[in-house]
Amino acid sequence: MGSLALELAALGVEVRLLIGAGTLGIARALGVDPAVVCEAKDAPERAWSRALLEFGPTDCIVDSFPEGLYHELSPFDRPESRWVALLRCRRDTLSPVFVSSLRGYAEVLDLEPGLGWAPREARPFGSVVRRLDRGASQQATDVLLVATETRQYPFLEKLRAELERSGVRTACVPAPGTARRDAELLTRDHYSAKVVIGPAGYNLTYELSALGVWHLALPAARQYDDQELRAQRVAVVAHSPLAVERRVHAWLDQGAIRPQGEVRAMQELAQVLLGS
Repeated sequence: MGSLALELAALGVEVRLLIGAGTLGIARALGVDPAVVCEAKDAPERAWSRALLEFGPTDCIVDSFPEGLYHELSPFDRPESRWVALLRCRRDTLSPVFVSSLRGYAEVLDLEPGLGWAPREARPFGSVVRRLDRGASQQATDVLLVATETRQYPFLEKLRAELERSGVRTACVPAPGTARRDAELLTRDHYSAKVVIGPAGYNLTYELSALGVWHLALPAARQYDDQELRAQRVAVVAHSPLAVERRVHAWLDQGAIRPQGEVRAMQELAQVLLGS
């Protein structure tokens, strides 16, 4: 949403970005104007209603949770606005809450049509990624370990030691002492790795696919986000330490190049939202 806000602003749209507490670092890293960011800290369940009252938007764009994280959203609370839902893969598409939440939305776009998960109200659009750059052609790192999942960190720590012992050059994000939230935004240098091992979240999965970087996915457990399904369709899944090591060495030894996946630019999404 930070990337989308940037593209909309570039097209001359006045934007307000409402984000959760603790994600301000990501918005700053993207280059979002701090003046347009509203961070939901105190009483986050009331942050949306306050933002609507203070800003009075003509359009409301909601990411993934058309009902709101606290079931606080309803297009009928502001019928004069045009409401758009951007949907990413969820497990609970048949739940009454999710189904009823889509009523009142003028536009519902499926950002993961390749997973075959979306409700019938959703119009297929395609996976969207921010502006990306693969980085330098000469990699300083063979394998990047993305340790943003606390439960996965002990496994990744041991894996890194094993890979280093076998001569594989590794790096890890977040680096020691780095805030977890700020480390979720991978940079140009990170993407110069040949293989990335980490969760199968939306951004990481499709950014790696777009760049043609091998993604060995360790699906993280989520209440709503079905990372297992995404990993199986878009990345390569591994469920044991031995399987991970074998796959990494096979890719590095063979020098296999991953085909780039089909994704859409964030600018395209911004233009569609303005034109629809």
